[in-house]
Amino acid sequence: RAASKASLSSEEPLSAIDFRLRKILEVEMKDLHRRTGKTFLYITHSLEEAMVMSDRIAIMRDGRLVQVGTPAAIYHRPASRFVAQFMGEVNIFTASGGRLQELRADCPGVADGYLVVRPEHVRPAQAADVTFDATIENDYMLGSRTQYHLRIDDTTVIAELPGAAVQGLAPGRKTRWGFDLGDAGAEGPRRQLGDDRAATAPAGSRRCPWHCCCSPASRCRSCSSSRTASCRRGRSA
Repeated sequence: RAASKASLSSEEPLSAIDFRLRKILEVEMKDLHRRTGKTFLYITHSLEEAMVMSDRIAIMRDGRLVQVGTPAAIYHRPASRFVAQFMGEVNIFTASGGRLQELRADCPGVADGYLVVRPEHVRPAQAADVTFDATIENDYMLGSRTQYHLRIDDTTVIAELPGAAVQGLAPGRKTRWGFDLGDAGAEGPRRQLGDDRAATAPAGSRRCPWHCCCSPASRCRSCSSSRTASCRRGRSA
């Protein structure tokens, strides 16, 4: 009888398994899901497992859903600072008056709020939409990519480049880095993020699919409700 149900729920089934076997089982479970067509509810604290195995991811905070979407949407278009930081390493900068405060860099055309930039979008650059000077604090070989920790006063910026460490990018050296606002698409690094809890819709309401709670001055493009109200047209947008 249990086998005939249309869904399967599992909680942290791979947490106590060694790395190699875990990778094999991740593939087998995803293949099983595709073959059976059943709904799998997979509960995990592992970002990698969620990204690899899911068609849709639901992020919870304090017992409430704060964002539901595809892995790509969750990663590239987080609805809040909490989601952005939960889904892997990320740089979040404060945009105010056309400048990014932590980088001391001009960023014209970006409204006040927060800017999220994934490490893979930060690169050594003399010319980019946003450029800044930083001292390389350390580098970390991660197999197929190298991660750099860049220091600007009290701010650490994370950058990742494919392959081995680049010659000339040694710890202690001051270099110019940058990123383009369109690197992650129209709603990639240009997306402003609200407060960690701003993305949680009020109790009993339905969340606007346009994430109108994310930006302090935004309004829903479907129903024109303010960010403090839930979208009155639900998911009809």
